[in-house]
Amino acid sequence: MKLGTLKSQIQTLGFEEKATMEDSEYVGIINNGINRAMQMIAQEVAPVISEIDFAVDDEAVIRGQTVEYNLNNIPEYEENYLGIDKVIYKTDSEISMDEPFAEEGDTLYLPLKRDGVFTIRYKRRPHEVTIDSTDNDTVDMPAGVTNLIAPLAAYYIWLDDDTQKAQMYRNDYEQLKETYLGNRSSFAVERVYSME
Repeated sequence: MKLGTLKSQIQTLGFEEKATMEDSEYVGIINNGINRAMQMIAQEVAPVISEIDFAVDDEAVIRGQTVEYNLNNIPEYEENYLGIDKVIYKTDSEISMDEPFAEEGDTLYLPLKRDGVFTIRYKRRPHEVTIDSTDNDTVDMPAGVTNLIAPLAAYYIWLDDDTQKAQMYRNDYEQLKETYLGNRSSFAVERVYSME
């Protein structure tokens, strides 16, 4: 979803004119509402996932039968990293979707495997909407949950001025969230991966 589309959705939730939303007084409030909504959705509903690949011999330390990977190699480690989602191991003939791992401090421990590539899928904070963001920027959230942002952002935007309106938008968000979570669990299927 483009940021301009999200702002248009928010406009329909209580702003009479687009010019009001572009007023310098409201830009910071709206951006803050969007950022708080994205953080909450990433925590409660669907985390933002990024990946990084590494080959054992190139970027890791080998100790016995264990690979030690320094998580500081993840570009967003210091500011946005929230934890490992899963580790995947791939070779030309095999793919393992759930490699065992342990995380201690800034080190990731994995079983020794040499002839393939590990992919670390990690959770991170969504990139924030700033004063420099444009309407053509893509909102940094999983596509399936972008419809949750507008009502939750509207809740934060209206919370100080109109608690009744804010609560109405919060209830809308909760209903959409429960629908999303219910649909996600009812369509869970076992995935089978093959390299053929």
